[in-house]
Amino acid sequence: MDKVTSMLLNYYNRDYIIRTCQYGSKLIAALSNTELRNRFLNLSSALSNSRIIYRLFDDLLILKHSIRYLQNQDKDRLSRFLGLIKTAADQLYFPIEHLAWCTGNGLINFSTSAYWWALCIRLWACSLIMNFFRGLVTLWKLGTQKQTLRKKLSDYSKSRTSVDQSDDRLKEMDAISFEEKRSYNVKLKEIQQQQIKIMLSLIRCGLDFCNAIHYLPENSVLWAGKLSLFMEGFFGTISSIILLMS
Repeated sequence: MDKVTSMLLNYYNRDYIIRTCQYGSKLIAALSNTELRNRFLNLSSALSNSRIIYRLFDDLLILKHSIRYLQNQDKDRLSRFLGLIKTAADQLYFPIEHLAWCTGNGLINFSTSAYWWALCIRLWACSLIMNFFRGLVTLWKLGTQKQTLRKKLSDYSKSRTSVDQSDDRLKEMDAISFEEKRSYNVKLKEIQQQQIKIMLSLIRCGLDFCNAIHYLPENSVLWAGKLSLFMEGFFGTISSIILLMS
């Protein structure tokens, strides 16, 4: 109870919960009869609209996040390049979404809302694919660090066995090797946890990317407009659960 309450007090956690309910409603609709199907689709649409209205006030938050990223960029050039494109796509997404929402609700008459929504989805897809590639780069770097630590542990074991049992150095090596081994094992565990988080993030990005392409105008690119309601709801629900878990 307390955990759920604390999650609801946090803006992003609340958005993830609403997102889970939004896609979960689509998943239930896909598995229901006609009457229930329409009810759950209406619920999903209402939840989606509520999230859009919430995001009308997110510009300063995203701007702050972008400035923070620019101040603390990745040291790796490739990661930095991918991160800059992702940050630009995220920053542009929100004003474009505001234009789409205002045009759709008749507040302004500046091109069609469909045009702006399609542009929004393309920016979302761009952000997802950049985040996916960044994750792959990070996963590769963590794998390299993991191999280095394992090699050090292996070298330690070999060096210890090569020392004569009567040698006084053995006691010193035992004391040092115990602390270093423990340090290496802690680092290995941390790397493994980071790898699991990144792999979950990659799965989430992949699922969201599938839905992003589906939301583009039908037959415009790849599988645009071709996913079933069940697949759309399933991909979105799993993606949202991963967000909640993280």
